Amino acid sequence: MTRPSVDEIRAFLRRENAVIVHFSGCPKGVGRDITYPEDLREVISYPHRGVCCSLVKPGDTSRNTFGSVGIILDITSPESVMAVDPHDAGSGLHPETLVRTVRDPDVTMEKCEKSIRCRVEHNEWVVKDYVVKGLMVLPDREVWCVQQTEWGLIGAPRGIAPAELAETFPDQDQYSITATNYVKRPGPADWPPCTHQDIYGW
Repeated sequence: MTRPSVDEIRAFLRRENAVIVHFSGCPKGVGRDITYPEDLREVISYPHRGVCCSLVKPGDTSRNTFGSVGIILDITSPESVMAVDPHDAGSGLHPETLVRTVRDPDVTMEKCEKSIRCRVEHNEWVVKDYVVKGLMVLPDREVWCVQQTEWGLIGAPRGIAPAELAETFPDQDQYSITATNYVKRPGPADWPPCTHQDIYGW
């Protein structure tokens, strides 16, 4: 199977001004019983397993994603991109190794293009063996948490401040998007504009 090269995938992302992001599900999706922040910590710690992601670019909202707080990922080889789809790539987890499997591993540049042109709200890219490039924090800034109540354990969204994110993930830069560009959080309140190259370094 001939896959697009790293250079081809990166050129596509640069042209679309898009980044690959795995979001902490809000609400939590099907699968393992794990929520924020442990879910994102696992993404950082185990790149060989593979994760489901969305392509995000300026002008998008949480309707185009699986959540509003996530990890920006960069690929390292042609095999890093396991599957792409305009909506649902169809993947699963091995019950013992937690390595992700995909229904259709045939990745082409045509499918990559289609994942943007024909996306149904969110698209899906499944990637592995990636490099973490920082946090993506959409304006909603909500994560899904399980809380003990008088009716038992209940999952619900809660707002999260950039300062709390910085405390939880001190080694990760925080980025966000506006209608027209990317922004970066260097301090307590400022979010100056930045570029796609500032995030990825290429």
